Amino acid sequence: MPLREKIFISLLVVISLLLALQLTVSRLYVYPSFIKLEHREALHALERTWRAIELDLLTVDTICQDWASGHGELDEITTADPSSQPEVLQDLLQNASLNLIQYFDPTGITVKRITAPENLAEILLISGPKPAAPTTVKTPPEPPYVSFQASAKGLLMVDGRPFLLASRPITNNNHNGLAGGTLLVGRFLDSSTIAGQSQLNFDLIPATPRALAQSNKDGNQLSVDPAPVISESPEQLTVTRDLADFYGNLSLTLRIAFPRDISEQGRTTMGYSLVFSTLGGLIILLALMLLLNRTVLAPLRDLTLHARSVEETGIMGVRLNLNRRDEIGDLGRSIDLMLDQLKFQTDKLSLMNDELQYLSRIDALTQIGNRREFDVTIDREWKRLAREQAPLTLIMCDVDYFKKFNDTHGHQAGDNCLRAIADVLKTTAKRPADLAARYGGEEFAILLPTTDLAGAMIVAEMIRAGVRQMNIDGYSQTNSITVTVSLGVATMIPQPGHDQTELIRLADAALYQAKNQGRDRVVAAPQEPPDGPDHPSKVSSG
Repeated sequence: MPLREKIFISLLVVISLLLALQLTVSRLYVYPSFIKLEHREALHALERTWRAIELDLLTVDTICQDWASGHGELDEITTADPSSQPEVLQDLLQNASLNLIQYFDPTGITVKRITAPENLAEILLISGPKPAAPTTVKTPPEPPYVSFQASAKGLLMVDGRPFLLASRPITNNNHNGLAGGTLLVGRFLDSSTIAGQSQLNFDLIPATPRALAQSNKDGNQLSVDPAPVISESPEQLTVTRDLADFYGNLSLTLRIAFPRDISEQGRTTMGYSLVFSTLGGLIILLALMLLLNRTVLAPLRDLTLHARSVEETGIMGVRLNLNRRDEIGDLGRSIDLMLDQLKFQTDKLSLMNDELQYLSRIDALTQIGNRREFDVTIDREWKRLAREQAPLTLIMCDVDYFKKFNDTHGHQAGDNCLRAIADVLKTTAKRPADLAARYGGEEFAILLPTTDLAGAMIVAEMIRAGVRQMNIDGYSQTNSITVTVSLGVATMIPQPGHDQTELIRLADAALYQAKNQGRDRVVAAPQEPPDGPDHPSKVSSG
């Protein structure tokens, strides 16, 4: 047999084996990696949708918490007569985008129930989810659905639609922490808004009720089954996950249909790879060993090294810039284009993540830190200063008579007032480690790491004087209102066995004392935490 034929047959066998090996590797490793990526993306999509639903539920719970703690429209809810003042209560529903407000007295008796539409009360009582009652499932009580003193939030299916519910105990008028009944609010989940936020279509459907393996003791967390279920079809992946309803039963199922674009792209990529390899093999069969080495093996080696370098280092800025007019050149340019697109998408995603991270830490109205940023910062600084044994100071600041100012001049004037006070806080607490945050409503918190009580009192007095010097005045028909602030200051050196809640309680108590002493003043908390269960922990509104 001629040597040429031997070489041809040898190369043909080798290339055939290589092609078979490539196909085997692709089917055993490459394609399954696309499937895993597809599953991971589907689970991420489910997570985004669930977080969007949880955020909507948190909004309802925040409204309920604010109202139940004396902020917002609690007086109108508890005192307005539905028969003589229906428009007042309906305006509350409309302004807060709610469909249900229900007020229970301390014994659990329904005192007032406002719904929109009006037949919602009848639908809730008749068609509300009532899971079967095996021994492992919590049976929902008869209406009213929540007992007094309850704090909970969750979902219910009402008339075939998901309904968000939140309940909170109401603080009585002297603000000593005792409950004055229970407030229950709710609204229908806006599926179109959630779909717009997550950019995915989803379904919430009833599921067979079963007890949670570990129920939520506080009843204020939207719990989910930790094991989502993925079912496959040639066209799409269906991802489902059971959700705990308002009573802790897994009676709802979140379902998302995810297109199989990734696995389809994997099959296409495997096909292209096989085609290019076959073409390369035909070229190899028609060339001499030297030509084979110079035109195929060396370029393929360069491509492999480049891809491996990108994989190992994660640096996507290096390009091949091949000028060849053959399949190898096409492959190199495709890799360069793919890296360009991947780098663009990665940079874009990084910028979006940075922006979302920033927005999640900033209060939209005052442009200072929000409650979440405050909680994260005080936890971090407490642990850091516990190691360094350095003082941590907290200043709690509350606007005096803000509700009166807000009711007299309107919400826009109230918002402008809060922005102006926030500007004073930012210009006063301006060290890199300092934090000025909106704690809730008209209450602010200023965190001063490595600052002793004497220095903190100076800062607090600067804030009080700065607000007063701004002359934020308003006039009603009977008197003028000058906006002032009361401040409570507390300093602690973090010690083992204590946490930041003690510092917050001390500063809150000092603020309460400043209010009782006439407002527009600064009061320092004692150095040691006061004892006694009756010590006030909330500052009265205004």
